[in-house]
Amino acid sequence: ETHASFGFEIGLMVLALAIAVFGIWYTYRTLTPRLATAAEPVEEKGFARLVAEKYRVDEIYDTFVVRPVVWISRNVLWKGVDVGAIDSAGVNGSAVIARTLGWIGTRLQTGVVGTYVFLFVLGALAVLGALIR
Repeated sequence: ETHASFGFEIGLMVLALAIAVFGIWYTYRTLTPRLATAAEPVEEKGFARLVAEKYRVDEIYDTFVVRPVVWISRNVLWKGVDVGAIDSAGVNGSAVIARTLGWIGTRLQTGVVGTYVFLFVLGALAVLGALIR
């Protein structure tokens, strides 16, 4: 087996260290922010403008995704389903039914025992009629 000499190994380590130090120095030098100088901005044209405007992805997304979702949410889900179906039919409809049944109940409670007996017999006949069929 052959081994490299001790001096050759030290030389390789020094070379690797020098390359690493140079990389760190070069990176620091190129990526360190410089003070901005006051200059007139250059107006982009053509492809540079398209890139500066991010290929107009935000505008396209807003037009084809955000606006339709907002419209559907506002006009269909909120005004149609929530206000139209849930509030009108569900909440307000159940209130109308409860109010109507309460009004019917006040008309049935006359305080006259004969009316109560008549309604009792009428209900019993309806139950018997349902059971016989």
